[in-house]
Amino acid sequence: RIEYHPAGGGVFRVDRTKVINTRIQHSGMDMMNPGTVAANAVLKPSAWICSLHHDAVFVMSRDEDVPYHLKAVREAMYHEITYEGRTLPFPVETKAGVNWGNLKDIT
Repeated sequence: RIEYHPAGGGVFRVDRTKVINTRIQHSGMDMMNPGTVAANAVLKPSAWICSLHHDAVFVMSRDEDVPYHLKAVREAMYHEITYEGRTLPFPVETKAGVNWGNLKDIT
């Protein structure tokens, strides 16, 4: 079992014989917070992050800038964790639509 805690020094290994409790929401936010900051850094001035909901970042954008933002945010938020020669990717799914109920997968 491998855990990821950037604030605690990055990746560490837990012996399989140990039982530990991990707060799932907290661990997820350890990855979402830096991803959200990275996504915000690549947005054009005409776009902004309007909501962060669990593991989703919602960006408002002009229609003509949507293709740019889909690619830029996906690349900015993607990351991998490598530990003892093994790499665990954290891919980013992107969707677009005129509203929340009309999102189509673009990944």
